[in-house]
Amino acid sequence: FGINQEGRGGDILKAVAVGADPDTDTVYVIANVYNSVWEGGEKDPDAVSNFQLVGVKASASADMTWTCVSGALAAQAAPVDVKYLPASCR
Repeated sequence: FGINQEGRGGDILKAVAVGADPDTDTVYVIANVYNSVWEGGEKDPDAVSNFQLVGVKASASADMTWTCVSGALAAQAAPVDVKYLPASCR
């Protein structure tokens, strides 16, 4: 997918995961965010929340419709609180 999915090493994202379901023409981008981003303090590798972008390809064209979702279906981290999501996700 061209997205580095290895450990990020920064202070905001712990990891980014990308997956696809070819049967439904759907792509998933899951961001695992350190809670210290909104709580302040030192980053705790075990205190992570996530949100995901879900892209669905239109059947009649190559257009993608993207939706932002708090949390991720298969993730073990808690969902990002809605008030901390990008404006387009609230």
